[in-house]
Amino acid sequence: MLKPKTHAQKYAQELLVKWLRNEAEFVGYDNYVKSNLLPAISWRVNRGEPFWGVFPDYPITTKGNEACEPVWDEYVSNSELIRPDGIPTLNELWDYGLELETMFDIAIQHKGFIKIIIFLDDIPENAINALKSSNASEIVIVKSMDVLNQPLTLGGHDLREISGLFVDKTTL
Repeated sequence: MLKPKTHAQKYAQELLVKWLRNEAEFVGYDNYVKSNLLPAISWRVNRGEPFWGVFPDYPITTKGNEACEPVWDEYVSNSELIRPDGIPTLNELWDYGLELETMFDIAIQHKGFIKIIIFLDDIPENAINALKSSNASEIVIVKSMDVLNQPLTLGGHDLREISGLFVDKTTL
């Protein structure tokens, strides 16, 4: 069973997704993002606007789809999904005959697979097995309050660096 998000986690997720997409938009399609917000992460932008390869609430299933492969917007039969970013809803997963194993708070695509997984505050127990078998090379835990305590800005240029805890998946 998925652990419900707190209000702080939901708002932090929305802000972080927005800021990471802004970084991707700034460098543009087919260029590399070296994040100023989370300096230890980088990825090549190979999705265009408005999502830029940064996906919130990224579902991982138990059958028919190894964790993190393929990226959902490349999944067969995804052209009629409800969400415009190509990520299936829970009902759509069931229609595909897939069962939800876990949900990544934020997933960032790079060269056809999910390279970076971001969790807010902690890694849920039900995500550990998916992470062990994933192709993701970077797993980051970000504290919701570190995101929410950023200064209010007009253009987003004076955001402070957010410290993230990087997780070695061999220790999970």
